[in-house]
Amino acid sequence: MNPTIIPIFPLNVVLFPGIPLPLHIFEERYKEMIHHCIETNAEFGVVLYEKSRVSQVGCSAIVQELLEEYEDGQMDILTEGIRRFHIERIIDEKSYLQAEVKFLPAAKSMPENKLLQKNAYLFLRKIMRFTDPQLNSELFRDADTLQLSHLGAASGGFSLDEKQRFLEMDDVPERLELMMADKKSVMERVRLHQLIKNAEFMEGNFSRN
Repeated sequence: MNPTIIPIFPLNVVLFPGIPLPLHIFEERYKEMIHHCIETNAEFGVVLYEKSRVSQVGCSAIVQELLEEYEDGQMDILTEGIRRFHIERIIDEKSYLQAEVKFLPAAKSMPENKLLQKNAYLFLRKIMRFTDPQLNSELFRDADTLQLSHLGAASGGFSLDEKQRFLEMDDVPERLELMMADKKSVMERVRLHQLIKNAEFMEGNFSRN
């Protein structure tokens, strides 16, 4: 697959394909970047920025909806993860970063392991009882192991380093087995994460650039 140049958005978050990500855009360079992406329906790359280091594997995103644009140009947007990529080269020519990237093949999930799929679904259902109790978990009963691995990995039960490791893994069964290796610890962290998230929601916070 030939390299492609996309805008890069370093954030303190790990995004997965198919997962929504609300963002509040306030820096001028990212206002410019998001306007470009909206006008051209282009993807941009979300990469984990932690400890002054940009991860080499990220997930592209597309703007699904401009929720609100303020008088000063700040924006609330809803984005969604599309596909994984590897950064080949950073390009520093605009106000925001760009990179030459290679999009990675979808992680391997075939042949489908029915027992693993069932266990992953039950694990995800337990997580959702805390993170989104109003959501009907039956919607995900027929999800394949790849989709379940993305939904589970995006939950609050894992550290950023763990999430980045999951994103970089090509083998879906291996990813799921690692995720479910210590279910009790994961559920404890999910509960704590949800308490913090609820407190932030009461303050009206979005993920900020």
